[in-house]
Amino acid sequence: MAVANKARDFSDAFGAGDIGFLIGLWHDLGKFNPAFQDYLWDCHEANLAGRAKPTQRVPHAIWGAAFAYLVLKSKGVVPWRHPALAVKGHHAGLSIAGMVELDLQAFIDTTPGSLPCMQAGFKEVLRRVPDPLPLVSFPRMDLFQAELFGRMLLSALVDADRLATESHGRPDVSELRGNAPTLGQLWATLEESKPPAAPQSPSVKRVREEVYQACLAAALRPTGLFRLTVPTGGGKTRSGLAFALKHALQHDLRHIIVALPYTSIIDQTVESYRAMLGDEAVVEHHSAVDVPDTEDEDEATIRRRLATENWDAPIIVTTTVQLFESLFTNKPTKARKLHRLAKSVIVLDEAQTLPPELLESTLDAVRWLARPVDEGGFGATVVFCTATQPAFDAGPLFEICLRGSHSARLSPSSKNTTMICNESSTTGGGRPWAGPT
Repeated sequence: MAVANKARDFSDAFGAGDIGFLIGLWHDLGKFNPAFQDYLWDCHEANLAGRAKPTQRVPHAIWGAAFAYLVLKSKGVVPWRHPALAVKGHHAGLSIAGMVELDLQAFIDTTPGSLPCMQAGFKEVLRRVPDPLPLVSFPRMDLFQAELFGRMLLSALVDADRLATESHGRPDVSELRGNAPTLGQLWATLEESKPPAAPQSPSVKRVREEVYQACLAAALRPTGLFRLTVPTGGGKTRSGLAFALKHALQHDLRHIIVALPYTSIIDQTVESYRAMLGDEAVVEHHSAVDVPDTEDEDEATIRRRLATENWDAPIIVTTTVQLFESLFTNKPTKARKLHRLAKSVIVLDEAQTLPPELLESTLDAVRWLARPVDEGGFGATVVFCTATQPAFDAGPLFEICLRGSHSARLSPSSKNTTMICNESSTTGGGRPWAGPT
């Protein structure tokens, strides 16, 4: 039940809480298999006797995946793949849907006792469920949206499963999670902090203040796609952080994820954020950060390491590569943090460095991340932040993403400083990211 409840909480962020709850119930049905119980007993006896554990493992994930496949397909549910793939891949990773269907059908055909065993196991599970099972509905999705949806389900299940396991096996470590300051506390801290002291001409000081106030005004707008264009020295770091914090509080968003292309820039950004908000406010996650995994770690280090596993922190600063590789991965460990992107503020700093050869898939992902949950998206706000905005909207790729939409502008008086915010349709009720029709 712990996994099902956590998976529901995580999936609620993108409107799939009931589906998350079901896959949480189904994911370990294979552990009711008598062969798996024998395997656990053999492992226990080997541990008591000081012997090596049995080398022959007994797969359990395919049982719950087969049950999801049977139940959903028998009900005529077309996207049975999403729950079945998540359950089957919560240890081994996502596989090609067509191959998984063949594997599941072969498993059902060659294991005639599997269905009664799964039914008996599920009845046992249902005895612990206090309320009737929800009636699950699946949104209509295009192929790309379905890919992201499946990865988000996998992420919610993997994180729920590993957190529940950690809580049972290492409660001392589990208790160290979730102690970071809230976004509300960080916003109060930022308001009280002073801008960094630096030699400023009156005109530079005026522009910085205009940028900051423009960001605060834009933060009240609906979630969606934003562009923040500020020249070097215009206070982009502080103003962008102010926008992200106020916007998150305005719309009940959960996290702020800042992605930059180079670790040298990340170092500067993290240093600035920590100077304004304190060391505990920011988790830095990329390959150049050495987070030790030893028994003599202090609590602060353990908390940072734990937060890098699933991005359970108010502010995450990472690389663009880490962000998008995780978004398109099929590996459970990398995908574990993905559900944190839903209903969060995602800042793509130095947006002009996004690789052009991957632009189509990148912008497609951004489109669905920034689309409202009730329109089949993930309810995030994505900010393209740079001193030199790329001309994405001048080419056919962005036209596909923004069909039926155009930019609303909020411009400070300085002609060199422009914030273009909320790519919203003025004829479609202000819906961000009107997708292909």
